[in-house]
Amino acid sequence: MIVSNKLAAQLDAAVGSLRVTSNAEIAGNVNYYSRREAEVEPGARIGGKLVHNPPPRLPQPSPERIFIFFTGLGLFILLTGFTSTLILGLLSLHYLPKYHQAAADILRSRPWVSLGLGFVAAIVIPVVCAILFSIVLTIPIAVILAAAFGILLFWARIFVISRLGEAIMGPKRGWAFLLGLVLYYVIAFIPIVGWIFVVLVILSGLGAELLARKNFYLEARARELL
Repeated sequence: MIVSNKLAAQLDAAVGSLRVTSNAEIAGNVNYYSRREAEVEPGARIGGKLVHNPPPRLPQPSPERIFIFFTGLGLFILLTGFTSTLILGLLSLHYLPKYHQAAADILRSRPWVSLGLGFVAAIVIPVVCAILFSIVLTIPIAVILAAAFGILLFWARIFVISRLGEAIMGPKRGWAFLLGLVLYYVIAFIPIVGWIFVVLVILSGLGAELLARKNFYLEARARELL
């Protein structure tokens, strides 16, 4: 900030730097907030005092507050994910029992095929979305495909969780899914191992889901339902 005119009152300013030229005439005090000292040229007339104030410091949160905040945020995300997955899983078991069981059976009988197909789909679908986004006329299709892919990724875990619970408890659908969900979250929170586990769960579930959809589509076509 440069002051080179006459002021009939005091000057209050918060600036990065302040320069008072020789032509400046200030009737009152110069009260300024800055990290640097003001530059006052010879001949400048200041009727009051030149007061330098350091800039106010922003309040720094304590480590305890930071820990509490992130702990609360983590618990909220955990509770939200657990509850939403539980609700979606129970809805899938109740309203889509055959489709749900078909995907779980594919995971039991063809686990490596499911994992491989899920891995390929996780690469191909984003690439296709990127190509569609690069073409103006196909952006709406890209948005729909990207949204559907996100839903598939979230939904894919449900079948693996269900299969995990059934492998331990047997075909007690609701309780087996709850057990599998608890085990899923326990393993997922193990550093490194848990992250790899989550990725494998999503890819395997995605592959099984795509195979189940294909089988249902072919069966519907064979029965002339489509």
